[in-house]
Amino acid sequence: MAVIKGTPGNGNTADDLTGTDASDQIAGGDGNDRIRGGLGDDFISGGAGDDGITGNQGDDLLFGGDGNDDLNGGADYDTAQYRGALSDYTIYLNDRGEVIIIDSVGGRDGRDTLKNIEALKFWENGAYKTYAIADLLP
Repeated sequence: MAVIKGTPGNGNTADDLTGTDASDQIAGGDGNDRIRGGLGDDFISGGAGDDGITGNQGDDLLFGGDGNDDLNGGADYDTAQYRGALSDYTIYLNDRGEVIIIDSVGGRDGRDTLKNIEALKFWENGAYKTYAIADLLP
């Protein structure tokens, strides 16, 4: 497993990070990062900023963090993780078939656009609970 970290930044620094063929832990810093996983089952965290995160192959866990992020799971079964309870978010499909998720709590998870994401994790009563995304859409 590789651990790949971006720069702490000051809000203006953006990282461009790419995973390996193994299962990686990849963390962007502050700034509008571009992060791509590799072939393994990766955990990718964007940090603060408007990040673009792509999981690529493997069963990836994507966490955009603060900001308005684009999360693309890529191939296989991928999950996006959020810091609040499911009831704190609005979830819908836009006209391009992308899932939009908006956090009602300011300064936490922002507004994310999701592609190729099969599940969502929310912090519920002291633990993360996973929901199939198909069960959350009308």
